[in-house]
Amino acid sequence: MEFASFSRDALECFCCPLLQEIDFLVQYTENINKFRDQAQTLNAVVADVNYSVQQATGNGVGIKNEVQDWLRRANNKATEAQNLENEVRANQRCACACCSPAWLSRYNLSKKAVSIAGEMGVICKEKNFESVSLPAPPPPIPEPAAPAPASHFMSFQSTQNAMELILKAVKDDNNNINIVGVHGMGGVGKTTMVKQVAEKVMTEGLFHRVVMATVSQTMNLKKIQSSIADGLELFLKKKSDDGRANELRAKIMAEKKILIISDDVWERIELSSIGIPFDHDLEACQSKILLTTRREHGLPLALVTVARALGDKDEEEWKKAARRLKRSVSPNPDHQEKVTECIKLSYDFLKDREARACFLMCCLFPEDHNISKEVLARYGMGLRLFHNVDTLDEARGDADTFTKNLIDSGLLLKCDEDGFVKMHDVVRDTAKLISSSGNEELFNFMAQAGSALEEWPRRDTHFESYTAVSVMFNDIKRLLDEPVCPKLQTLLLQENRNLIEIPSGFFNRMNTLKVLDISGLPVVSLPPSIRLLENLCTLYLDRCKSKDISILGGLKKLEILSLNKSLINTFPGELTELAELRMLDMSS
Repeated sequence: MEFASFSRDALECFCCPLLQEIDFLVQYTENINKFRDQAQTLNAVVADVNYSVQQATGNGVGIKNEVQDWLRRANNKATEAQNLENEVRANQRCACACCSPAWLSRYNLSKKAVSIAGEMGVICKEKNFESVSLPAPPPPIPEPAAPAPASHFMSFQSTQNAMELILKAVKDDNNNINIVGVHGMGGVGKTTMVKQVAEKVMTEGLFHRVVMATVSQTMNLKKIQSSIADGLELFLKKKSDDGRANELRAKIMAEKKILIISDDVWERIELSSIGIPFDHDLEACQSKILLTTRREHGLPLALVTVARALGDKDEEEWKKAARRLKRSVSPNPDHQEKVTECIKLSYDFLKDREARACFLMCCLFPEDHNISKEVLARYGMGLRLFHNVDTLDEARGDADTFTKNLIDSGLLLKCDEDGFVKMHDVVRDTAKLISSSGNEELFNFMAQAGSALEEWPRRDTHFESYTAVSVMFNDIKRLLDEPVCPKLQTLLLQENRNLIEIPSGFFNRMNTLKVLDISGLPVVSLPPSIRLLENLCTLYLDRCKSKDISILGGLKKLEILSLNKSLINTFPGELTELAELRMLDMSS
């Protein structure tokens, strides 16, 4: 019995390693395929991180050491994987030439593939940072920018008085003031004012840090927490809202003397849900909260937009505008209708239909979003918004011209980043009203970008009349099976990270669609009905997970196809049928 047991143990010790070695040879194809899949995954993650690093570097922001170290290891491993891929291909060519595989070579390659695939998997899991950049120092006061730069009215005595009151309250250490509120309607310059306060108190050494987060009309808790964490140079490890809140609170309590700015607060917020200490805890850590919200006071935004719209008009036009504005007087204490009417007037004074179209198109993007002029050009090209335009370069020129005109008209804002513009949230609300009123030919929009939607808008919504639907940057998980959209020309679905499937017949009744953006969706296969989009001109498939896009060969009118950072293995021959294609973006 003892001999038998010893023999069995000895056999296992000898045979198990041997079988494992044989497996490297038997499972050669499977091991190589798994290796290639893992290499593709690593390359995609590296591309995403590199893009974020380029964006941060372009903005003059430093990169975290952990990110640089991770990229170094990831790039080294990617290079090692590419070298192995070259060896595999060389082995395949030799096998074809000799009509028999090189068994020893296959064994070695398979063993290497298993080892490198495992190492790549570990590196991918170690990518656990949400932000690649070091926190920026407190932002400098921006140059005057339309539509309502603070410098236009900063010299007003009332504004100076408000500034002094805020500084006095923030500096106060005797009356237990730890939360200071700044109220005023949209466009009055609250954000610029609190940034100036932040710069002054930091210069005087009253606080160790200033951190700032924009709350906005649709509150995104994770985004707010991330903004505060970046300002604190804190990497949030927890996934849950409560877990991140606990991390933030602990950091603030430990560090002390922090000025926390919550900008654009629309409704009551629970500070504890974010991770901000309050009451005695806030006092104990010698920190203060400065928040802005909209209530009442003057109309700088309205004054700027109207003045710019009427700047080159004669006296009679001024009189007509005055009569129109008088008719818009409202008992509303916030004067929101008055501001809306002023912005509408500026819009009506736009000479070019293309400028109007470009303005309304900007409301399809989320609040506080940096809008790319390149994207406006590509969308506009697909929609035929620009007259006498035959090339994408010409469309870019028109987009640049019209956005400059809109900035001069007080309807768009400049961005610190070249190639981008912004839309003030008050102006955006007005643009949404105009675009959904049904009074504009060809413009009837449903703009719910960044609205925290978790499902497709209600079934009783009248999609039959919409020419554009934007639900980008939401949390939609499921689409309607076959929405009826006979007039729809633009559909923007990008960045719905929980949308893993597009129903097979989703595009069945959208034959007028010209612009489609489904970038950043975790959809692994395109629906069959996409081939029915016979009028589609612009298609964005950035970061596409689908490896087979041969179905796109049926889109005969397609002119712009963006596949930036996509995971396709090979370029399908069917796409040679796209005779109208003018731009193919396969960067990264």
